[in-house]
Amino acid sequence: MGYLISWPEKLVKVRAYVPKDLRDTLLETLYEFKEIHLKEVKLEYAGKPSIDLHVKVIEEAKKVIEGFIKALSSKHEVPVNVYVSPSQVLKTIKELTDELKPVVDDLKGMLETLATYKDALNNYEKLYKYLKPIAELMPNLLRDELQYEGRYVIVQTWIIPVRNLDKLLKSGLISKLSIICDAGVSDEEKVMVLGYPSHTRTDVVRFLESIDAKLLSIPEFDGTIKDYVNSLSNKLSELRNLLKGYRVKLDNVINKYLPKVALLKGLV
Repeated sequence: MGYLISWPEKLVKVRAYVPKDLRDTLLETLYEFKEIHLKEVKLEYAGKPSIDLHVKVIEEAKKVIEGFIKALSSKHEVPVNVYVSPSQVLKTIKELTDELKPVVDDLKGMLETLATYKDALNNYEKLYKYLKPIAELMPNLLRDELQYEGRYVIVQTWIIPVRNLDKLLKSGLISKLSIICDAGVSDEEKVMVLGYPSHTRTDVVRFLESIDAKLLSIPEFDGTIKDYVNSLSNKLSELRNLLKGYRVKLDNVINKYLPKVALLKGLV
């Protein structure tokens, strides 16, 4: 397999580069064209600096393209109607790479910010999903009545699969548990606020985890659970609007530079 390193618009000279083990294959192929005059040049003296430059420029361009593609939220097809003469290909690749590098750096930062917002949204959605049913049943519960670790008593909020509820209710541990609240979330899940003696913690946690129950970690909050759930609802609305606006901002940057990235990808 060979690589054309240069291809002038007028085909007067062509520089070809191949690995050593393909040298004879290349020569045999080229000798079939009787009008072609072959001249071998040792790579280390005449070709290597130029080839190294080509490789470096192309590798940098590939990094820019890959970084840009990571920012795309969907597949894009972009027509490229720009002609670049062979003699200007390397120069054009370098110019586009230099222009797009800072854009890709900005996109990377924007994606990290977007990921932070998404993580926060997922966390708020989870809290809202499981605390709202409790607030509807017991609106005046305080945070320490949902999650508390004392010397003698522990209170925790657990998400329990409905399919395994009988295992909990029929277990020997049920006599040690105080069910503060039992609220349905869906046909598949319930959320339960459980209190139990501190010295039984290891046994209780081990059993609950064995039936695929998940502990809900609840952050500190002031006021009642009803107040907190209302504040979560407001935060969710704000965060969704923020995410929507930020995604639009990100897409605007992408759409602005997408044609140039498409051209760069076509050249590389």
